[in-house]
Amino acid sequence: MSDPVAAGLVENLTAVQTQITGAIDSPMIHEIQTLIKELVPKAKVLGAVYNPGEANSTKALADLKASLDPSLKLLESAVNSSNLVADGLRSIVKKVDALYIPLDNTVVSALPKFIQIANAHKIPTFSSDPQHVTQGVFASYGYSQFAVGQTAGAKAAKILNGAKVSSLPISTPFALEASINKRTAKLLNIAVPSQFNKIAVKMID
Repeated sequence: MSDPVAAGLVENLTAVQTQITGAIDSPMIHEIQTLIKELVPKAKVLGAVYNPGEANSTKALADLKASLDPSLKLLESAVNSSNLVADGLRSIVKKVDALYIPLDNTVVSALPKFIQIANAHKIPTFSSDPQHVTQGVFASYGYSQFAVGQTAGAKAAKILNGAKVSSLPISTPFALEASINKRTAKLLNIAVPSQFNKIAVKMID
């Protein structure tokens, strides 16, 4: 879950919850934009395909619009099923310089085709989920699903051992991950700056 508030599960993340706790993988909107600008400095138009029926996606894109880098323009394509993801992407892929993949279940279910189309047009893809990079997405910055599960599991273990839900606030995992797919970079003819080899960035073959 990226945003339990947008999903209507809780009113806010700061109030004490008596029945709900867990881990969230909120997208790092500012950091993703920084990554895009560093890896694709000439990018002017950022594209995003999403399902408007998914609260997580609409919230992520609203946050993106609210903090959009002045040098970027956002071009959206809304789809309501995984069967339409490819068509939604084709409608904008020739008009964008980079693509942002929100944590959208509809888009992720069609990720292989999405990556195929983007790569065929030499458009780099960026995601908030490091796992997507192992599937061919160019780069990501965010919380891994393993870290999310580990954090949620630790809370569950505490509850089973007698802890009250109210004592375990909803939280993000402790560690963020940055990843770059070297094979995709080569396919897109993108030279990864040398500093990315010197910091905590996973270079995926």
